[in-house]
Amino acid sequence: MRLAVKGLVDFVFPPECSICGCPVDPACPHSLCPSCLSKIAFVLPPLCVRCGVPFSSPAQESHLCGRCLRGKILYRRARALALFSGPMRTAIHAFKYENKTYLARALAGLTKESPVPFHIDRYDILVPVPLHKNRLRKRGYNQSLLLARELGRLFAVPVGERVLRKTRDSAPQVELTGTEREKNVKGVFSLGRGRAEGAVLLVDDVLTTGATVNECARTLLEGGARTVDVFTVARAV
Repeated sequence: MRLAVKGLVDFVFPPECSICGCPVDPACPHSLCPSCLSKIAFVLPPLCVRCGVPFSSPAQESHLCGRCLRGKILYRRARALALFSGPMRTAIHAFKYENKTYLARALAGLTKESPVPFHIDRYDILVPVPLHKNRLRKRGYNQSLLLARELGRLFAVPVGERVLRKTRDSAPQVELTGTEREKNVKGVFSLGRGRAEGAVLLVDDVLTTGATVNECARTLLEGGARTVDVFTVARAV
């Protein structure tokens, strides 16, 4: 009955592309039209084997980047679905700042289109990067949690919604330098309810310098996680 009702609704009100509004196939896992999908710049090798930043020359092999060679990276590896540009930037901005929470399913569904497979089903738990209660109250939702829920549904992995918590309302990271970002998030996360043991996948929307996810990884590892990897839907370069 539920499938019949859905089919009728899709016939009367055809699904639209989450970005441009054009009709899309109801069976599409990401709800993007072919035109918008073709403009998504998926992150492909060669890239840094630790933080996942792509290298400009395709002739290179994947290796550690200069930042990872110099810095103390606590997570095992970070991987992003696509570059933070074009339709991906548009979608994330709308998702994060314009209350378009339905985009969580579209963004998570893009993992099925990536030329590089994401073996998210191999992890024991997905942990979203938390928001401070003040930011959560203002925005009304945590975009990282919504992404983690959709990924958990797609790959049948439990989500530790309250494993991490943010105890201090730090300044927004957007306009800070790499060093300032590290200082800004130092000590702002702590363990919350539940435990994150085994292989943990930390979930966020955009990775820039990695300062936030690195500090989250520190907290998770100190709390008993065996390994911490990072997944974001976009990578700023």
